[in-house]
Amino acid sequence: MSINLRNTLMAAVMFLPNISLAHDSFPRNMPINPPLGEAERDSEKLKLLTERGRRVGVPEKTIEAAKSVVFKKYMWNKLDIKVCFWNGEEADQNEIMQTASVWENAVPDIKFVYKVNGKNRICNLSDMSDSDRIADIRINLNANDPRPLWNADEDKNGDWSYVGTQVYQDVRYPTTMNLVGSMRMKSYDKANYKFNVRHEFGHALALMHEHQREACKGWFNIKEIAKDTGWTEAQVKHQVESLPDSGNLYQFIGAYNQNSIMQYNFYPNWYAPDRLGKVNPCKRRDQVTDLSELDKIAVAFIYAPALNETPERRKFIAENRINIHYPEGGSAPKDGSNEAEKVQVAASLERFAIKIRVPERISIQVYPHEQDKDIVLRAVSNLGYPVLDGKGNIIRSVSSNVTKFLMKDPTTTVFYTEDVSDFDARFVAWSLIRQGVNIKSIQKYYPAPQNGYAQRRNLIQIGASIKARGLRVLTEDQILTAPLPMYGAAE
Repeated sequence: MSINLRNTLMAAVMFLPNISLAHDSFPRNMPINPPLGEAERDSEKLKLLTERGRRVGVPEKTIEAAKSVVFKKYMWNKLDIKVCFWNGEEADQNEIMQTASVWENAVPDIKFVYKVNGKNRICNLSDMSDSDRIADIRINLNANDPRPLWNADEDKNGDWSYVGTQVYQDVRYPTTMNLVGSMRMKSYDKANYKFNVRHEFGHALALMHEHQREACKGWFNIKEIAKDTGWTEAQVKHQVESLPDSGNLYQFIGAYNQNSIMQYNFYPNWYAPDRLGKVNPCKRRDQVTDLSELDKIAVAFIYAPALNETPERRKFIAENRINIHYPEGGSAPKDGSNEAEKVQVAASLERFAIKIRVPERISIQVYPHEQDKDIVLRAVSNLGYPVLDGKGNIIRSVSSNVTKFLMKDPTTTVFYTEDVSDFDARFVAWSLIRQGVNIKSIQKYYPAPQNGYAQRRNLIQIGASIKARGLRVLTEDQILTAPLPMYGAAE
């Protein structure tokens, strides 16, 4: 069994250690909003707003405007992209750039500029504070480099890349692409070496994992992946299950592309088996090492759309029924959608580009329940909400005051004060459900005897509720369409 995929996937997720609960804050050893996951978090939020907007009849132009603004946060607004290396032999550096040049061949206007006066550009820590000298893509090849080239939540031994322009001028992130895994495998697995290098440069150009298309939802063997990697099933689902096409900030283009360089070369047992009358649509017969024609069309659509107007491309696009525009219309509004709801969701979409830069400073309080406390804490720590308020006070907390007769219950309920936005209450509940937490109700917080009649503001509490006993888990459709507060159907 090749170690390539395990290395690649291990590098794609932040390892989350065992949690020791505190009474006043989240565990110190828990990664909070890891930067490598920022683009995925933005995409998840945009997905919820997009789908909800379409369900209640928000004009498509409002939805597309929000998506366009967010997407531009990650795509390059220039085509000469400066590359430097922190370390490595010159021959290895040259081979990496030659391997990555398939992206330049796909869009000739894109130039990975890695030479200065005929020599390879070398990264220097002194350049990090100089906007004229700092390189756009900063590559590490050596996990043993003694300099401070990584952040605590970055895996120095794996292969990974930040998405597009996410941190390209951020001095806190010296390394934007890590190819240590590729360097290890180059001597014994050249095919997977090529795949990894090209895959990570695709991320650097702001492309998303192809296997997270909706077409692949449910077609991976979650239990097998968890067993082979040591992840929890919730972690596996988060890494390989779908980001919906309609809301994705990376602009999924065209039909699902099984042979994309942006889909992992999965082990055979990591795919779900064929079903009666239906072959697994995401299972590859052969490993991929190069860009597919659809990969070339996708990157051209983002950076040089005119390339897709040639007779050959137009014919290919027509024959493969490729839609290189956002879908029109989306889901039909549900019966009962009202104008006030439509206005509210439209306003949330219009504010979204600002909210992802300055997140709502909501106090999140978790009442841990033995059955699922680890999953809940991990999920809430990776939603993009800040950890501290403007005065430096912790705004996420873990409470030790769990109601005794609810301690054996699993986490079932999200409570919110009336000044918390509709979007934030839904997003927290929706995110918990996607992480495997069985949320059955989203309820308003009221001062009551059990909370000491405390008057609270900007608060989301996560715990259990008597009212949620005997209810079914909320569905995604309910979270998208039902008014707040909401409750699952009776069992």
